[in-house]
Amino acid sequence: MADNVNIQQETKSASHSAVTLSEVKDMHIQADKLVNQIVKEFEDDLRLQAHMLAKEDDMVLSSHVKEALSVIRRGKERKWSHELLILLGGGLFGTFLAGFVTELSTATPRPFWIAVYVILTGKGFVPIDTLPSASSCMVG
Repeated sequence: MADNVNIQQETKSASHSAVTLSEVKDMHIQADKLVNQIVKEFEDDLRLQAHMLAKEDDMVLSSHVKEALSVIRRGKERKWSHELLILLGGGLFGTFLAGFVTELSTATPRPFWIAVYVILTGKGFVPIDTLPSASSCMVG
């Protein structure tokens, strides 16, 4: 019962926001089509995820839909950390390339610095290897 009330309140507040926004500005027909397309794609993703979560049950419940929504939102949050780790790994790999080539091109290569650059390369690839794959963001 409480879930139904919360959903109804969320729906009312969402529709109220939409009415308020539409009163302020008219939406161009192409923009409206784009919004409808994006909403449809999101609806398809949400339904698919909810169906995957409910594979052991007889029907898709509102709890499955809520969990599917949280899975989709978590996937978006992971993208920021994903980008940060790629940036870190790329920086360490770039350091390796510059230093390793410099050390090998000197008349007397220093094994200690070659080892440091190789270790930096390993550290640069570790964050990328620990990233969740795109398929692990979805339950299935």
